[in-house]
Amino acid sequence: MRMRAPDLPEQLTAISELFTWATGADCIYIDTNHGGDVREANRVWGELRLRSIKPVGTDQLLYTDSDTPEAPMAVVISGLRLLGIQLTLKSRSQEFTDAAYYAALKAQTKIKYPYAIEKYLKPYQLSLASAAEVINMSDMTIFDDRQEDNSVIEVTFNAVVTDTDAAAYGYYIEQAELSSDYKKLTGVSLPPVLQVNSEVIP
Repeated sequence: MRMRAPDLPEQLTAISELFTWATGADCIYIDTNHGGDVREANRVWGELRLRSIKPVGTDQLLYTDSDTPEAPMAVVISGLRLLGIQLTLKSRSQEFTDAAYYAALKAQTKIKYPYAIEKYLKPYQLSLASAAEVINMSDMTIFDDRQEDNSVIEVTFNAVVTDTDAAAYGYYIEQAELSSDYKKLTGVSLPPVLQVNSEVIP
């Protein structure tokens, strides 16, 4: 069986779905082709950005089954990473329940629920590391003649990452054939009954 964690794009998608559920607002990665698609006139929306990927501990080298019958063994690197995610929530409404900081507070709180962990994190080998304070940004921009306030929260996740080297395929040793020529200190071979002669070990 192949030992691998979900790839990073799958994990990032799960994180965006987690924040969308927690805030009740559409949360997308602002640097992708969909960045800006969720800008709304009368509701909060979220813009995600992957800020950092920090290694934790020492990566492991694993040997596991491959999908290639000609070379049934694959070499896999597996390790832990801290993913730093910045969520910027924006709104053009200053009503308390529609403000960006209120949605950020929801994100800060609800991502700790067992439901959030079981549905959005565990299946993707993710776990919550920390959720920082909510920063209510004082500078406001004007868009379509309306003030657009924003609040920021940074959240870090523990992630298991794996990578299989396409060139590092090999073979399992299914059997070995042993022979010996054990000698006395004088250099004379021991009796044949003490030798191993073409013995096959599976």
